[in-house]
Amino acid sequence: MSRLGMLYALEDSEVGTLRSMPMEERYDYMLNVIEEKLFGSPRSCELNKAWEGIFNM
Repeated sequence: MSRLGMLYALEDSEVGTLRSMPMEERYDYMLNVIEEKLFGSPRSCELNKAWEGIFNM
């Protein structure tokens, strides 16, 4: 199974929004709002296959 690891540089307001919502809603928010907005932008960093090594440490 392949995975895509992503890092996003979030603004304080985005972090505040995440912190204010229930844990079970955060994944959908990241996927549908943050990733849609930031994927491929200068505020994102794709780890690609490096994620496998980090995940398995």
